[in-house]
Amino acid sequence: MATPKDYIKKIQTISYLSKLKFVGYSPEYFNFETYFVNKGGSYVVVDLGHAYSLLCLIKDQKLIYATKLRVRGYDFLDSVIRVTGLNEEGALDLLYKKGFYFLPEERELYGLANNFLDNLSRTILEEVQKLENSFFLKIDKVYWTGGLSILTGFKEAMFKRFNRHKQEILTPFEIFKGSKFQNLGEKSTIFLHSLGIIYNKI
Repeated sequence: MATPKDYIKKIQTISYLSKLKFVGYSPEYFNFETYFVNKGGSYVVVDLGHAYSLLCLIKDQKLIYATKLRVRGYDFLDSVIRVTGLNEEGALDLLYKKGFYFLPEERELYGLANNFLDNLSRTILEEVQKLENSFFLKIDKVYWTGGLSILTGFKEAMFKRFNRHKQEILTPFEIFKGSKFQNLGEKSTIFLHSLGIIYNKI
């Protein structure tokens, strides 16, 4: 999970109060290697973030390339705010409920969602083709992760547009068990939910 540097001390404090062991931190893109242990082949991970996105190339369990993309969840959110006149909280609630699934009669929102997804699929396809040409390899699968990837309609829309490669939504929710985590995937990120649970404990 991406965490601003100035939050690290806060996380350390929370860990101490919660009697958790803070092991350390590393550049966010290296953390994707964990999901590909004992998994040979070449994979692209696209982490769709609010302020920027990451594209990572994993080959034979190791990260060999990573770059930031100028794809921002905030851009889509800002567009929804402009069209609907809602404040940020209201727009977020709308997206949590509707995701990218707007009906044709919701003309402006339908257009915004489709334009965003069209541009995203075009950008990622170009980046994947560059990687295949530069590293002389064939990408086995593209993994999507990040808040936008779990919104309603994203999977279906992207799998339809970006159909030259196998795809999967990379979500680590299954590693969290128990009633405390049952609604983990509904809103926001694992980071915020984890902090919320810890705050409730202390």
